[in-house]
Amino acid sequence: MVSTGATANRRSDPIMNFLLVLSVFALFFMMVFVPTVYQAPKGVFLGVAFSIILFRLLSGRLCLNRSIVFITGLMAVNGLFFVLLGVVRGAPGAINVCTVYVIWPLIFAVLIAGVSKEEVINKLFLLLLTASASAAIYMIIFILQGPLGLLSGKYFVNIFPNGTYGVSLGGGLDYMGISFLSMPPFLFVVPFLLAALMSWPLESGMPVKRLYLWAVFFIGMLIIIISGKRAYLLILAVSPILTYVLQRFSPRRNRKAYSAPVRRVLVVGLLMMVAIVGYLHYAYNIQVTGLLNHFSSGFNFKTGGASPMMREEQYHALMNAWSRRPLLGAGLGAVDWASVRNFKMPWAYELSYVALLFHVGIIGFAIYSIGVLWIIWKSVQIIRSGERLGLYVLPVLVGMISFLIANATNPFLEKFDYIWVLFLPIALINYHLSTNGRNKFNRLEPGESFT
Repeated sequence: MVSTGATANRRSDPIMNFLLVLSVFALFFMMVFVPTVYQAPKGVFLGVAFSIILFRLLSGRLCLNRSIVFITGLMAVNGLFFVLLGVVRGAPGAINVCTVYVIWPLIFAVLIAGVSKEEVINKLFLLLLTASASAAIYMIIFILQGPLGLLSGKYFVNIFPNGTYGVSLGGGLDYMGISFLSMPPFLFVVPFLLAALMSWPLESGMPVKRLYLWAVFFIGMLIIIISGKRAYLLILAVSPILTYVLQRFSPRRNRKAYSAPVRRVLVVGLLMMVAIVGYLHYAYNIQVTGLLNHFSSGFNFKTGGASPMMREEQYHALMNAWSRRPLLGAGLGAVDWASVRNFKMPWAYELSYVALLFHVGIIGFAIYSIGVLWIIWKSVQIIRSGERLGLYVLPVLVGMISFLIANATNPFLEKFDYIWVLFLPIALINYHLSTNGRNKFNRLEPGESFT
C-alpha cells in the first residue's frame, strides 16, 4: 500500500517541476539578456530554484559529485579566508565582496546539480542562444532608431530601469563605439557559437540547428564590430585558434572529421565579416583603418588614449602594493589609494587578475588558478574520451576561456550575473562524473557525418 506521504510527494512533483523549470530558465534568460539589473526578480527566481534543487539534492534525487563539492568548497574557503583577512586589515570592501567570493560559488554549486538530464542541457543551450539573440535584436533596434535614425522610436521599448537604455556611446569618426549593458555575455556566446559551428556534426541530434547557430553568430559578430570594443574584437580573432587547439585533443577519427566544417566556417565567417564591414563603410562611412587603429591603440600605453594609460598606472600601483605583501596579499576588499577608478567601490579594478594578486597574494592566486585549471583539465578529459558530451563541452570551454581572457581588463566575474560562465562547464563535468560516463551521450559512430 502506498503511503499518504509518498502520494502527496508524487502529486506535488509536477508543480515543483514546473516551478523549477520556470525559475531556472527565467533566471538564466535574465542573466544573459539584462545582466546586472532587475536583481529583485532574479532573487525570487534564484530562491525558488535553489530551494527545490537543494531539497532534491539532500533527499538523494539529484547528485553533486564529490570532486565538484571539494573544488567548489576549496574556492569558497579560500574566499572566506581572504575576506576575513581583509576585515582584520581594515579593507573597506571586504564585506561587500563576500557574496562574490564565498556565497555565490556555493549557491551555483547547488544549482548545477539540477543539470541532471540531457534534455536539461539541450534546453539550457537553446535558452542561452535565444537570450543572446534577443539581446542582439534589442541592440540592433536601438542602433537603427538611435545613432542611425532609420527606424521610428515608436518601435523601441526601453527595458532598462532609470531611462538608461543600457547603452553608452563612445566611438570616434571612424567607428561607432556603442557599448550595451547586455554585451558581456557575447564574450562567451560568440566564441561558443564559432566553436560549435567548427565542431558539431550536421546530423547528430545536437541541441541547436546550424541555421540558428549561423543566425545568432552573424548578429553577434555584427554587434561586436559596431561596438568597436577591443576585448570583443580580440576574442573574435582568438576563438578560432582556441577552438582548433582544443579540437586537437579529440580522438583521431573526430579530428579528421573536423577539417571540412572548420574550412567552411572560416570561409563563411570571413565573408560575413567582409560583408558587415563593407556595408557599414558604404552606408555610414565606418572605416576599417579607424577600427584597426582603435584596436591597436589599446596596446599602446603611451599614446593610446586615457584608458590604456590609466591601466598602465593601475598595473604599476597594484604591483607595487602587492610587493609589500606578496604571499597573502592585502586581503579581499583592500584598496590601493595610489590608483582608484571608482570611488564608490575603490576596491574594484579593471585589471582584475592583477587586482586579485594584490588582494590574495601568491598563495590565494595559486588556489584560484587550480580551480580554473581543474575545469580545463576535466573538460579536456571529456573531449578526449570521444563521447558525444565532448561535443557539448568543447564550445563551452572555448566560451569560458575567451571570457576569462576578456576578464583580465574587465572585472565581469565580480558580478553575480556572469558567474554562470564558470559553472556551466562545471555542470557538464558534474553530469559526466555523476553518471560515470554512462549517459545518453553515446560515442560518435565512425561513419557519422560531421559535414
